[in-house]
Amino acid sequence: MPPNTAGPAAARTLDALAQLWSTALRSEEIGLDDNFFALGGSSVQALEVAARIREDLGVDVPVDLLFSVPTIREAAHLVESAEPVESTGSSAAAPAGPPVASPAQERIWFAEQWQPGTAAYHMPWAIDISGPLDRAALLAAIDDLVARHAILRTGFGESRPEPRVLGGLRVPVREHDLRTVPEQSRRSVADNLLRDLARRPFDLSGPLLRADMLVVAPDSHILLLTQHHLTGDGWSTRLLVAELAQRYADHTAGRATPPAPEDPYARFAAWQQQAVCDGSFDADVAYWSEMLSGAPAQPVTVPATRSGPSGGRTREFELDASRIRTASRELAATPFTYLAAVTAALLHARTGQRDIVLGTTSANRERTEVAAVIGPVFNLLPLRLPVPVDATFASLVGAAQPVVLGAFAHQDAPFDLLVRRLVPERTLNAPPLFRVLVEFAPHVADADPAGTHWRAALVDTGAAKYDLAFTITDEGDRFGGRLTYDTGRYGESDAEEILTGWLDLLDRYAEDPRRLLSTPRTEPATPAVTAATAADEPVERLIAVLWSELLHRGVDSFDRTDSFFALGGTSLEIVRLMAWLRAEMRVSINPISLYEKPTVAALAAAVTAAEPAPGHARDLARVLLRLRAAGSDRWHPVGELP
Repeated sequence: MPPNTAGPAAARTLDALAQLWSTALRSEEIGLDDNFFALGGSSVQALEVAARIREDLGVDVPVDLLFSVPTIREAAHLVESAEPVESTGSSAAAPAGPPVASPAQERIWFAEQWQPGTAAYHMPWAIDISGPLDRAALLAAIDDLVARHAILRTGFGESRPEPRVLGGLRVPVREHDLRTVPEQSRRSVADNLLRDLARRPFDLSGPLLRADMLVVAPDSHILLLTQHHLTGDGWSTRLLVAELAQRYADHTAGRATPPAPEDPYARFAAWQQQAVCDGSFDADVAYWSEMLSGAPAQPVTVPATRSGPSGGRTREFELDASRIRTASRELAATPFTYLAAVTAALLHARTGQRDIVLGTTSANRERTEVAAVIGPVFNLLPLRLPVPVDATFASLVGAAQPVVLGAFAHQDAPFDLLVRRLVPERTLNAPPLFRVLVEFAPHVADADPAGTHWRAALVDTGAAKYDLAFTITDEGDRFGGRLTYDTGRYGESDAEEILTGWLDLLDRYAEDPRRLLSTPRTEPATPAVTAATAADEPVERLIAVLWSELLHRGVDSFDRTDSFFALGGTSLEIVRLMAWLRAEMRVSINPISLYEKPTVAALAAAVTAAEPAPGHARDLARVLLRLRAAGSDRWHPVGELP
């Protein structure tokens, strides 16, 4: 940075900001008037710099500081006039008490109740280890990892998302010796075994980490670490693999293991839940409410060509990172915004829709106290990208950039809180707010501990959480990519066509960003959903009583056609309702039924269709007697009660 002629205080501010810019951008050649984003800075890096300004300089600057003043000189003027930071609490100083689940953990736990045994929330990473392996040191390193991080010893309750730390837990490492397999087929056998191991269901009571060792050759091993999303995220995997390599090196050298941290994820979860309760996220929720006002009730997606059970497949691809960085810089955008705009252009071309809502993930790691925390700190963000009439790709990118910057500036509000506040009517036919995801995922770096080389790769789980998910990993000179698609909606040829179309648009707009967006084409209609059958009255009255008790409302305060969610019902109350149905009527109803049939009348039909068990009539009579005692004028019992 060139010297400045400001006064001593201003000079210190300029120097401090220059150092933060330099660290974030990994460059020493930064001028006072250089634009942070034109230098290749991303939205996440901009948020990290703002967080560091607050922490290092102690001044109250907005989290989106660099979005409005993206140069060192402009930012310094605001920093100099900013008020000191007031202590408002943080994830490092959460209230004491029993462990609580974070909003992300609650959402994942509920997803497991809808689809028990799903592999959609498995994070299986195969670490290819070449070189002479000290197995005893590796086993000791895994033990250290589990002992040092309480989140890796955490399990969850069956009827509520309540975390429980399991004391003295060790994760066994199961060995699979492939050396007897013919060498020419050993790799394919290993790949198939990795996929099978990665998809095995977890018992949510814990442990939620598995370890398998595949012995491929004397100096070739594959360590498969399968972690449940309840205990980690992509950023956590990067931390976990790096720490495991360090602990392995320590054990081979006889170095002592550092003391365990004091359960930082439990503090983060408690802080986040407290923030939900005290309204700390209300400003963010208000932003999202305005941003998503009038958005399509049905999120835009590529129309399905088939209708079947959900599953997932992955297609890998590679992008020229330098080309994308250059193309995005020319449009004053980040590479992520550029690729999000390509995805929006694809959806517009396939559907003709101009109001596109995509999803993305946020690492949510700008605060230093959570930067090194293993656990699901991530968040999900909706991106509403308008496609102007007669738009060029450049104009689409220009419209998308402020949307992306605004989204990351308001990333703190948990996604589940947004859904509860903004989407009272929900369905399991589609995820809320968006069905297509585009994300930059953390890169898990190679490691070279104690004469070995480690390279980690994600294993396909055969599951998909969204219709389509474009995942990009920044590996320096290349962008690795994966398209994960729902095999219940698309065949292999469909996925090939979608990916080819996306890559073609990327090439086309990189060559000429001023060209008009592709003309929309007609797509086959999405298969219709069959309507529910009618329910019988006695069971409706039972459901009404349960709703009344669960929602703390009078039985006469709602109708048989009112939505459970519009009345204030939440995902936790769904689980409690289903538990009550098992207790009162001795029938087991999948929680999905209430998402698909969120009214008294429709849910009663599902209950009626379930196979009744002995004692059903007595249980129904008992509940109806309770209803009669409540004096309802609307839900009258009919027929003779035994």
